[in-house]
Amino acid sequence: MNPQKERRYINITFFVAFIIVISINVFIYRFIRKHVEDSRNDMSTMITIQTSEKLLSAITEAETNRRGYLITSNQDFLDEYTMAVSKTDSIYNSLKELTRERINIKEIVDSLGPVIMNRQDILEESIRLQEKKLKGFKDQVKFSEVGKRTQDIIRDMIKRIQEIEQKQVRYSMQEADEHASITFQYVIAGTIVSGVLMLIGIFLLNRKIIERLRFEKALERSRNWFSTTLMSIGDAVIVTDKFGAISFMNHIAEQLTEWNEN
Repeated sequence: MNPQKERRYINITFFVAFIIVISINVFIYRFIRKHVEDSRNDMSTMITIQTSEKLLSAITEAETNRRGYLITSNQDFLDEYTMAVSKTDSIYNSLKELTRERINIKEIVDSLGPVIMNRQDILEESIRLQEKKLKGFKDQVKFSEVGKRTQDIIRDMIKRIQEIEQKQVRYSMQEADEHASITFQYVIAGTIVSGVLMLIGIFLLNRKIIERLRFEKALERSRNWFSTTLMSIGDAVIVTDKFGAISFMNHIAEQLTEWNEN
């Protein structure tokens, strides 16, 4: 093979192997970055689910304490009710903040706000009537039934939020598994190809080195033979390079010029 072509092939082989290795690292970096982003989204999703659970719990707690107050007229139940209502407002605001950039969830959360306010209005009216003794037991039962229907609506809306979020988590996990599988296959294939190219490059490079060593040894043998021949003839011999600098003198030339060859 032409030495220049062989050198070109060696350079191309190592260059392609280098590009493949860089591509693998870039692909892995992009996968890791995507995985980190998905993990953050999954964490936000889990926080949203937990917050919705807390919201439903606070609403239920308010209803329970309201019922306890209506039955016993104990002020402690009313205080607990007030705290539960305040907690409900705080948790709802947190849920609204968590979902403000997610359109499909945001619509449900925005619709949930007025329902919660309506639920609280029903509870407040029931307590007000209880305190003023304006309604009897049957009327309070009607309030409870209306409140229960509203509570069911709230529960269904929160359930929809949780189902959407859980679906998103399952989708993210499935997508992560697919990306991991593709990345693994890409890394394996790229590693094999780059490894084969590197072995080919090393083989060509070693062959080039061996050929060079053989050439240098042959050149050394030829030079030694040539020097021995020139040293043994009876004529004076002076050899110069292309610039005219003396590179060789035999013994006869040394005797004639009185210059030492060394």
